[in-house]
Amino acid sequence: MNCNIVMSKIDLYFENRLWDTEIYTINKHLEVCKSCRDEYKQMENLFNMLSTHQVALPPIDFTKNVMKEVSNKCKNRNRFPTSLSRLAISLVATGILFISLNIFSLDNNFDRLTEHIYSSSLNFNQKIMTPFNKLTKGLDYLLGYWSN
Repeated sequence: MNCNIVMSKIDLYFENRLWDTEIYTINKHLEVCKSCRDEYKQMENLFNMLSTHQVALPPIDFTKNVMKEVSNKCKNRNRFPTSLSRLAISLVATGILFISLNIFSLDNNFDRLTEHIYSSSLNFNQKIMTPFNKLTKGLDYLLGYWSN
């Protein structure tokens, strides 16, 4: 076994999460390789220190207190700061004003407006549908050719 493989499995070795054959192979490698053996000794010291170290546990009501604080923060927080809501209201009012001025600038000639909207949409529809009509005619031709 080479050094890279041994070092990649060394933590599993200390946690006893390897197969017996892997443990045997690692032990044999450690007998031969000084650099891996030195690394192993350092890791062994580290694991021994960690195993004797006491685990610090949070207080019993820790989760409850954290969730209470989060809930309080969410209740006290506005969805939008007042400056942003004022800006949004100003933009909406400006848009409404702009639309109403454009409508009234037509001198109440709504016939001209509706005619323009209708002709624009008709031209747009024709530009979009022309390729599809050509494609449909081509497919009809091909289907007629293959069915004969």
